[in-house]
Amino acid sequence: MAMKKLLNYITVLILFLFSKTIISQVPLYNQVLVSDVGVRNNIGSANTSRNIAINEDGIIYVAFTGSLGIRVAKSTDRGQSFLPSVLVSDLNSDPEIIVNESGIIFISWIQGNNIMLSRSTDSGQTFSTGEVIGAGIGKAPHMAIFGNRVHIVDQIGQSIYTNTDNGIGDFNLTKMSTSYVYADIRTDINGIVYVPTDDPNLYLFESIDSGFNFTPISLLPQASVFFSSYALSDSPNGTFIFVGGGSIGVGDDTSSIGYKIDVSNGQTNQITLGENEITPEGRTLFADNFGALVDGFRDSSGNLLMNISYNQGESFPISIVIANGESHNIDRNPLHDDLNVAYEQSGQVYMNVYDGLLRSIKIIKPETPYSFCKNETFELPYTLSGNFDPNSIFEVYLSDENGSFKNKILIGSINANISGTIFSTIPNNIGNSSNYRIQIQSESNFIQSNIIKVEITSPNIASSETIPNLTYKDNTSFGTNTDGFVIFNLTERENDILEGQSSSDFQVTYYIDEERTIPIISPSIFLNTIKGEQIIYVNVVSNINPDCYSKTHFNIKVEHPGVIFPKFFTPNNDQNNDFWKIENIDNDDTAEIIIFDRYGKFLAQVNPKSLGWDGTYNGAPLPANEYWFIANYIDPIDNTIKKHKGHFVLKR
Repeated sequence: MAMKKLLNYITVLILFLFSKTIISQVPLYNQVLVSDVGVRNNIGSANTSRNIAINEDGIIYVAFTGSLGIRVAKSTDRGQSFLPSVLVSDLNSDPEIIVNESGIIFISWIQGNNIMLSRSTDSGQTFSTGEVIGAGIGKAPHMAIFGNRVHIVDQIGQSIYTNTDNGIGDFNLTKMSTSYVYADIRTDINGIVYVPTDDPNLYLFESIDSGFNFTPISLLPQASVFFSSYALSDSPNGTFIFVGGGSIGVGDDTSSIGYKIDVSNGQTNQITLGENEITPEGRTLFADNFGALVDGFRDSSGNLLMNISYNQGESFPISIVIANGESHNIDRNPLHDDLNVAYEQSGQVYMNVYDGLLRSIKIIKPETPYSFCKNETFELPYTLSGNFDPNSIFEVYLSDENGSFKNKILIGSINANISGTIFSTIPNNIGNSSNYRIQIQSESNFIQSNIIKVEITSPNIASSETIPNLTYKDNTSFGTNTDGFVIFNLTERENDILEGQSSSDFQVTYYIDEERTIPIISPSIFLNTIKGEQIIYVNVVSNINPDCYSKTHFNIKVEHPGVIFPKFFTPNNDQNNDFWKIENIDNDDTAEIIIFDRYGKFLAQVNPKSLGWDGTYNGAPLPANEYWFIANYIDPIDNTIKKHKGHFVLKR
């Protein structure tokens, strides 16, 4: 191994001296055999299938085909060696492989005119018998995944299949109106599905409903690529689809032309790729969310190369010769940040592993899933790999409650170029959900981190706009209030605050200050501390998770009920309603109240400060009947002079 590495260093040094586009880079592991049985083993053309899949734990899977059918080899040691390959199908057909976040491995291929699919749920130890997904044409189908969804498109892009249960059960078929030469399928971080195609003019279709319906995105300017290969990259700077192809003839200028397509507006910008000449289908593109775009191609001497960009294709400062061979595929190891290259050489499949080439920012995955409360501030640990400017800005964003970053919320940031933690705060004005996601982004570095799922909880309670005021009508005739201070039962609003939820699940605390430092000890007998209107501040804490709480508030009000003119009285000396009196003008010294009978005969003048009229005239009781009055007074609510004429009933 040491001698081989020394020879590699010497070779790269010689190449560097004669060509400054070649960077000295010795593989961490070089020419590791993948195909362990059979002959004529291969990974197909570079652009027609993706033959490497690597899960979050860094386990590498390579799908290849040969005389002993479609097989999958697995490496658990970072690509240093591969375990014996596992048979998927006896058919010799170009396979594509992909693995989802749950660790399920999917293999697809074309058999006759059908798309076949096989699954492994035991980390590649066994694979299910291939099932027919539907009709398909071409060398190999392409696949994309998002959560539990599996998307498959055939080479000509006419049949798009979608399954929402990890490939179990039926696939929905979306039939496109026309066919193309090459098609691919990709998903972004929000689950939007893209189907780029060419004939060789480039076209792009988008699905925002999980792959069930597609609409075209107009590309400006329109461009064309022969023998296309595609990649998708998300970054804080946008979501882009990259496309490159190969030569269509000796001396043509198509071998290095590529394009960068902005999916938000269809803007198509030309970029310069490596010269892919000897094999038209020798282009393979890889892109990630860390700003990297890796352009794999085959030059006129049969060398397999890769050029690396750190800024989504704006420049390619690194070029590496991998080996002399027929075809290659490239993928990134998410655990180690290696570049893994599987390639075909002389009827066998090998792998080179390159470390230290890529930059990354990663959120350290917690041992238990994150669960935060609204308003909670927490430390988010992260690691940086590679070189960053000292003043690089890294920002933490929270998705919406469905996991989409379309309307992302900034919750924390830091200026740094080393690993550390970022203090972040969960907003208060968002809903509860277990589908939130967190990501760190740095626009200046074209980079964003892995995505971590987050659950956000807190009691769902009513907002202050929907909680009714708790109002006390001041009625001085009963002597319950003389100075604007009365006793309130604040707990009368508890059902409104909890929106009907069981109060046994929560602890409700009332405060008189917005900072919530002065709790109300006895809310059922609270004497207001401010005349007229006062705000009562409320905290609701979950009994299940005491660290989670929500805030709201409501108003209490002491209102004067205004002047009240009783409709009747019963002067029978039973100490109950024995006097007729206009209520709530007791303090008006100017008030005048005159009582007369139905014929206009004067009967009495009542002092508003007295008990009222007792139903007599010159000391003699008057009969039960209807009597009239005229009142002149100052309204206690608006202090205006009022005159009121009315009648009431004397009952015996």
